[in-house]
Amino acid sequence: MNICNIYMHSNTRQNLTFNERVHEYDEAMRMDPQARRNEIERIVKLSDIDFHHEILEIGVATGALTKKIAEVVKKGVVYACDVSENAIRMLAKENIGDNVKLIHTKNCGQISIKSGSLDRVISLGAFHHIPDEERLDVFKECARVLKTDGLLIIADVMAKSTTQKFFDQVVDLYSKTGHKHNFFDYKSIKNYLSMASFELLNFSHEYSPWKFKSESDLMEFIHKFFSIKISKEMVFTFTEECLGVRENNSSIELGWNLMFIKARKL
Repeated sequence: MNICNIYMHSNTRQNLTFNERVHEYDEAMRMDPQARRNEIERIVKLSDIDFHHEILEIGVATGALTKKIAEVVKKGVVYACDVSENAIRMLAKENIGDNVKLIHTKNCGQISIKSGSLDRVISLGAFHHIPDEERLDVFKECARVLKTDGLLIIADVMAKSTTQKFFDQVVDLYSKTGHKHNFFDYKSIKNYLSMASFELLNFSHEYSPWKFKSESDLMEFIHKFFSIKISKEMVFTFTEECLGVRENNSSIELGWNLMFIKARKL
């Protein structure tokens, strides 16, 4: 395991609060590691990863996507980057392979990776956490580290979607940390990509349900994953109102949806 710690100046109040609750997040993922399988498999497929690729993942948390990428990139490298020091420390204790290098940074617009050296930059559910004033710098940093024709792949919450409604009406109000962030839409994504010298190849907003064995499993997962401070029963009621919950064969589906972006460095 190669661990690289990079400390830089940035406004990271929200990042530090996630850093404080990352153990609850990890408990949820360990309790039900398959809950988010749909979105993880979707972004891996969209990324067209090869076994020799060198990849940067931005916002790894406790490594659910990182582990999946590392399984594919047998002879390449995965640079797993996060602003949460605790998340990086927890991931470092796991046996995720010698091809994973962990990076802690307080600013994803400044990452110690050689220019033009990577094949892919991938991020799942993290870009909306980037402070508004740092967003263009992060897109430009993605372009800097990518080879010409390298790909940037992002999956995140889309502005004005039911997933944003859930964050605004449930997570922001009832999580221990709150969740005040501005979400991207098609226009803002396209503008950032253009300013950072990317060509947009794919933009889609997709149903990507989280799946559970029972309603009680769903309640427990959401309660821990987002560090909610109200009762699990209230969490379920509010979550169902925002996202919808339905039975599908032997599973309970939470109506999660995300936008998926694929762009090429020019």
